[in-house]
Amino acid sequence: MVERREAELVRAYRKFLTRRGLNADRYFCAAGITDLYVDHSDGPEVIEAKSNADHQYVRQALGQLLDYAPHSPRPASRLTGLFPAAPKDADISLLHRYGVDCVYLDASGSFIRREAPDTRRELMAQVWSEGLPETQSSSS
Repeated sequence: MVERREAELVRAYRKFLTRRGLNADRYFCAAGITDLYVDHSDGPEVIEAKSNADHQYVRQALGQLLDYAPHSPRPASRLTGLFPAAPKDADISLLHRYGVDCVYLDASGSFIRREAPDTRRELMAQVWSEGLPETQSSSS
């Protein structure tokens, strides 16, 4: 049941992105398989979806995103946790501390994005790209 809720959330968000002219894909790497990968004009976004917005799920999304980011086909400019409802403010702050955006469905069925501060994202992007193979780090 949990996987189904997560898959439905991913499908709904992919449809939302498609309506905005964005192509959402996935990528496979040593760390696993991302839920979504969107190549924006300002750089790639790696998205990890969870079936629940409780603290343990927010932590899982954060850990997976930090694990996936260095393996992004092109250096990630944005990491995003995707949830079926709004996480608690403290959990959104946790994501933001590591430069990770939070996207969730609100009661009306709209996706809401709460962006991490640019300064945190820029700082963490340096961490995400450390230790990349030459072929990836030179393509940025």
